[in-house]
Amino acid sequence: MSICAVWIISLDAKLRGTKNLVFSRHYPVVLKKAKDCGFLLKAQLPNDEDIANAILEELQIYRTSSEFVSHFDSCMLYRQAPMYSIMDDTIWPIVAISKSGLTFACLPLLEMERGEKRKLKCKEIGPVTIAYSLLQNIADVVCSGHGELVTEEKLQELRDYLFMCMPFGTPREMDPATIRGILSTKDPVLIPKQKVPAWRPVAYKGKQHIHLFIQESIRCVQYDKPGMSDICDVYGTILCKAELEGAPEVSFDLISASDSQALENTSFHHCVQLSDALSTSMPVDDDKSMTNDYSVRSIRFCPPIENFHLCHYKSLLEEPPILAYYQMTDRDDCAKIKVSLKLWKKMKNSFDYLRISIPFFNRKSIRRVDCSPVSANLNIFDKNTIIWNVGSRFPSKTLEIFIEGTVYFSTTDEKIVKHDKFCTGLNSYILVSFKVTDFVYSGIKIGNGSICVYPNTKFKSSTGAEVVSTEYKIWNSLGDAIGCSEKPQ
Repeated sequence: MSICAVWIISLDAKLRGTKNLVFSRHYPVVLKKAKDCGFLLKAQLPNDEDIANAILEELQIYRTSSEFVSHFDSCMLYRQAPMYSIMDDTIWPIVAISKSGLTFACLPLLEMERGEKRKLKCKEIGPVTIAYSLLQNIADVVCSGHGELVTEEKLQELRDYLFMCMPFGTPREMDPATIRGILSTKDPVLIPKQKVPAWRPVAYKGKQHIHLFIQESIRCVQYDKPGMSDICDVYGTILCKAELEGAPEVSFDLISASDSQALENTSFHHCVQLSDALSTSMPVDDDKSMTNDYSVRSIRFCPPIENFHLCHYKSLLEEPPILAYYQMTDRDDCAKIKVSLKLWKKMKNSFDYLRISIPFFNRKSIRRVDCSPVSANLNIFDKNTIIWNVGSRFPSKTLEIFIEGTVYFSTTDEKIVKHDKFCTGLNSYILVSFKVTDFVYSGIKIGNGSICVYPNTKFKSSTGAEVVSTEYKIWNSLGDAIGCSEKPQ
C-alpha cells in the first residue's frame, strides 16, 4: 500500500480560493506506478491549489445555502465518507478529514483498473483504512490543539515525520510517538541490539513499571414509551503503559462475568501475540462482585514504549446504571418539569460528579425556576439550560432522587437563543452526565496477581478504572422522540 500525495488545507474563509494550501507532498515513484497499473491517466497530478479547492468543494466546507443541489443532495448518490471523488471523477479515492481548522487529505494507490473502483465499498478497501489512520497521525503531529495557525516549526516536524514514516510513499511506521522516539534518540546504546518488533524501535532505560487502566463509556437512550425499546451500550478500552527494558513479553488475565460477553466482543492491538481461548469457571477469589460464572482470557504481548490502546471491547447490559424518568408540560410562558432518577443496584454509589442538563429549545431565556425540594442545587446555564448538580451519592436507603418544579421564561421582546427543528412543544429531553472512578459497570477486571513479565525481572504494576457517560439521553415521555420503533407483531 502506498500514498500518491498528501495535502493540508486551511479552512480559514479569508484564504478561500487563494492561499488555503498549507502543505503538500507528492511521491513521484508512486505516481508513476499508479499510471503503469492504470489507476491514474497521467503520472502527474493537477495543480495543488486546484486540488485543494476541489476537495473543499466536495466537502461542502463553505456551503451556506440550504437549497437543493443535485450533485451533493440527490438520493441517487452513494457517498462513502471519508472517501471522496474530485475533478469529474478523475481523481479517486481522496481520503479527507477535518480537524482544528484544517483539512487533511491524501490519495492512496489502488492497484486496479479504473473501471473496477465503483464495485468496492469503503470498508472493503484496505489502503483507504491505512490512509485514514495516516491522516489522523499527521493531524496529531501538526495540530497544536488551540486553533492556532500552523507554524514553521510544526511543518518541519511534519517533514521529519513523513521522512521517517514513508520516505518513498509506502508507510513503514506511522505512530508519531515511536517516530519522535527514533528522532530524539542520540545515544546509540539505547538502540536495541537484539531483534525487536517494529513498534519498539527504541530501547527503554530506567525504573520498570506497568500501568493498566480500564476506561469505560456508557451510551444510553431511554424513552419510557410503548413500542420503543431503551438503548444502552457499554464500550471499553484498556490502556497500557509499559516502561520495561529490552523487548519483554507481558501477560495477564482478563476476567469478566460470562453474561456480559465483554471478552467475546474484543479487538486487540497488533502487538498482542496470543489471546487464549475463553475458559469459564466459578470464582475462586474473594471478589464479591463476581457471584456468578465468569470468563477468563489470557493475553500475551510485547508492548510498545508509548501509552497505547491494548484492546477495545463491548459489553451487554442487564439494566442501565441509572434509570431515569422525565416529564415536561408546555405553556406559553412556563413549563412544568418532573425528573426522577434511580440507581441500579450493581452501580457504585459514589460519583466524581453527577449532573443533569435540562435544555429548552425554541424558547426565550429562563427568567426563574421554582422547584421542590428547595434544597436541589439548580443553576441556569447559557440562558436556556438548567443544570442540576445531584451530588456524589444517592440516598442509601431508597437509591432514588427526584425534583419537580416550574420554569418561567422571559416575556420581553427578545430573540430565541437555541433553535431546534425537532424539539418543539413537548418534544424535549434531558442529558445525564456522570463519572465514577475505580469501577467499571461491565464487571471486566484484570486478574489479581496475574501480571507477569518474561524474562523474569523486577517491576512495579498498577491498575485503575473509570466509567463515564458519553451520551445519556432521557426523552420526555409526554412528547415524541427520535428513535426506532419496534416492529409490530
